[in-house]
Amino acid sequence: NNGIFQLKITDQKSVSLEITDVLGSAILKSKIKSETTDLDLSEHPNGIYFVKTIDSKGNSVVKKIVKQ
Repeated sequence: NNGIFQLKITDQKSVSLEITDVLGSAILKSKIKSETTDLDLSEHPNGIYFVKTIDSKGNSVVKKIVKQ
């Protein structure tokens, strides 16, 4: 990917989002209140990033994204 990502959340109204690099350094922290959110990592170096979402009940999901 070139650094532009789209995140779709369908089951929750409010979700916390955190993007980290492979070393665990936080790149972005945000609250998401809409179903679709665009994420722009184009200014960051190529590599592997992790997107962690946490819903209002405390459930979390971690996904890997690769920027080339």
